Parts: sequence; C-alpha cells; structure tokens
Amino acid sequence: MQAFADAVLSFLSANPNWLILIAFAMGFAETMVVIAIFVPATVVLVGMGALVSTGEIPFWPLFVGATFGAIGGSTTAWWLGWRFHEPVLASRPFRNRQKELDRARRALRKWGLWAVFVGHFLAPLRGPVFLLVGAAAMPIRRFLPVTAAGSVIWAYVTPKLGELGGRLAAWLF
Repeated sequence: MQAFADAVLSFLSANPNWLILIAFAMGFAETMVVIAIFVPATVVLVGMGALVSTGEIPFWPLFVGATFGAIGGSTTAWWLGWRFHEPVLASRPFRNRQKELDRARRALRKWGLWAVFVGHFLAPLRGPVFLLVGAAAMPIRRFLPVTAAGSVIWAYVTPKLGELGGRLAAWLF
C-alpha cells in the first residue's frame, strides 16, 4: 500500500497537471465500497496536502477533484445498494466483512442521515454505510445533500492535515 502511495505522489510531483484527475480518483476510491479496501486514498490525499505545503501543487484543484470524487464514489455505492440490495451484501467481497457491515447497519439504524455524514470520516464504515443506505432505499434527494456536505468537509480537512504536517515539518527542520 505504501509503495502505491509513494508511486502516486512521485508521479504527481513530476506531473502536476494530473492533479485534479488524481484527486478525483482518490476521492472516488476512498468512498467506493470494495475499492477503498485496496487503495490507500486517504494516505495519498494527506501526502498530496504535504505537496501543497512545499508549493509543488495548488490546494484548490486538489480540493475540487477530491470533493467530486467523494460525491461520485459515495453516490455510486448508494446506487449499487439501491439497485442490487441484499445480493450485493451477500457477494464474496462482503462475506468476510460481516463485522464492518454489522457496524455500518447499527450506525445507520441509530444515526440515520448522520451516519451518511459521519461515514465520510470513519474509514471502516465509509463504503458500507453508503451501500447500506442505498439498500435501505433512502431517497437520493435525502442522501445526496448529506453526502455532498460530508464530501466537501472531508475533501478539505484530509489534505489540509497533510499540508499542516508539511508546514510543521518545514518549521521544525
């Protein structure tokens, strides 16, 4: 996973014109069920924030790409749950992740729309929550504004943590 993050950050450092596309892909991957397991998107976005601190890339295209990627990924996960319901949850990738699914179900029952918002900030619940709210037939008109708000805040805070860390490291060393 670290090798992937290093490769993406090295590529981006050498090719900053790819920033918005890579940020979109990381936002999408982080909120899309199953893909999030294999792609260390949060690590990459924090690293991208560190590149912002050095002036190698600008923040705002990173923010815009990650925001729209997160909205796209969470909405795609919602759609998969809405369209395919329980067969998706019974499929091979989820059979071994029942603990995460049960946690996501409990959060959804307890918190409703807040589970969608908070799901953006809790890595193990991120993909399953969006899939489950779709399977629970939450209307898109209720889901979309909440996932958009969570995506905006998540896409701002995550790289800003890397930027802050980069600035702090530069100040200390």
